[in-house]
Amino acid sequence: MIPAKYNFTDRYKNDTSNEVKFTITKTIDTIVTPVDLTGVAIIMKLKKGVASTNSIKTFSVSSGITLTDAINGVFAVDAFIVDVDAFKYLYDIQITFTDGVVRTYLKGNFKVNQDIS
Repeated sequence: MIPAKYNFTDRYKNDTSNEVKFTITKTIDTIVTPVDLTGVAIIMKLKKGVASTNSIKTFSVSSGITLTDAINGVFAVDAFIVDVDAFKYLYDIQITFTDGVVRTYLKGNFKVNQDIS
């Protein structure tokens, strides 16, 4: 499975990043249905590069990610203060299901601009 690409809109250091909701679906024979996220673990990491071993910021369920409608595949990256240095970070969102299956559903850029004030 190839992760979908989603680039967050630019953020500003020390500003509040708004909540962003995602819906995870699957398509079988042209029929689109939500993926049940009940009981899953979700993790999102910001890194400076693909080969980077250090996460700049990590989000997980109950720590920056909220399952808003698990049965219908909906979760949110919660609003937060952008407390990382200005940089064009990479991120991905990985979901671990209760049966042990791990899937990376999203990836992209998370750009933080330097604030002036």
